[in-house]
Amino acid sequence: GAKAVQQNKRLGQLLSANDLTDTMTLVELRAFLKILFESKASHDHANGLAMLPPETIEQHIFTLLCSKTSKEDVIKRRIATIYTAVAEYSRSEIDIKVFSLILKNRLDEEYYHQHLKYENVVYDTIQSVVVAGQAEKKAAYANTPIVERELNGNLTEQQTKEVVDTVLPWPPEARSRLLKELSSNMRREEFEVDKYVIGYTLLADIILDFFLDERQDTISGFVQQYALCLLYTSDAADEEDSV
Repeated sequence: GAKAVQQNKRLGQLLSANDLTDTMTLVELRAFLKILFESKASHDHANGLAMLPPETIEQHIFTLLCSKTSKEDVIKRRIATIYTAVAEYSRSEIDIKVFSLILKNRLDEEYYHQHLKYENVVYDTIQSVVVAGQAEKKAAYANTPIVERELNGNLTEQQTKEVVDTVLPWPPEARSRLLKELSSNMRREEFEVDKYVIGYTLLADIILDFFLDERQDTISGFVQQYALCLLYTSDAADEEDSV
């Protein structure tokens, strides 16, 4: 609609020389990341056909901005704006946190796309569990306060287990660790002695953070080797320059 057109126009200005603003909203940053990854996929494909290596995300940010303007001072300000926005929003938004880790070479690029898929699955699962529980309780209790609380986004321990059973049925050890983490973040329901609940947003964040930690643990050895390779390459280049 009109809002999307306005956002795209604002993003176009951000990537060109017409608007030297030093701020970027979360919506603009996510729109930029979509453009960035689409552009990088196309660029990497072309490089592959030419028998050239793919660019890093950091390199392609520069490539993308250079395609919009040749002014070096504008490009530097654009990069500063993007990095400032990533640093700010990565503290509260998991998808931006994932991108931040990719920029720091602490996470593989493919996981950004995987995370977006996880996000859809987790929220779809939570919604389906909430709706199912809501239908059951509506049939039994009509419009009780419990139903209203679930409509506001709280899940019981049993519903939480149902979500985990769907998004992480295996392996048992990982499932057990995730349930333990979720249990420690539950709160006792008001006026209920033995009923504990967790907000659906918090539930989703914990699950997605858990998946992210698992990915980092899996690739930690590779990341260390990659960092050593970068260091070796940098040292070798310095030696060539000094000759």
